[in-house]
Amino acid sequence: MPHTSRHPSRHRPSRRAAWAAALCSVAALLAACNTQKADNRPPEEIISERAAARWQAMMDREYAKAYEYVAPSVRSVMSLDGYKRRYNILSDQHPSSWKKAEVRGVSCDDSDACTAKVYLETQIHVPKFQGMRATAETEERWILQDGQWWVHLR
Repeated sequence: MPHTSRHPSRHRPSRRAAWAAALCSVAALLAACNTQKADNRPPEEIISERAAARWQAMMDREYAKAYEYVAPSVRSVMSLDGYKRRYNILSDQHPSSWKKAEVRGVSCDDSDACTAKVYLETQIHVPKFQGMRATAETEERWILQDGQWWVHLR
């Protein structure tokens, strides 16, 4: 007569436990796939690239895209409409005043705060000065927040 155990569930996992283990494995695999790779480049290089991309979006009138470069802490208190008002953008159809933007340097004060110097060329839309351009160099504050560099508007 074959030997049978009185408690077979002690020797093999229940179906519920097997499903739970499988789901945990899948969740861990998906989490690992979604993890961003760390960007090991110097902060100056990353900020220069991000600042140039933000200003390109501004010149292309892609204001929502440019807004995505603003620090989450600032976006929590400044809406996209507020961002557009800050730059005197009356509508998405309004011609872009920015004709050229060039990042001319990035200096970092510490490990989580840097300053980007950006040269800007703008088109004047005032009738008497129509067609004229003005130039300026501005400094932008960039901060490291949640593992990413963001422009910090005051």
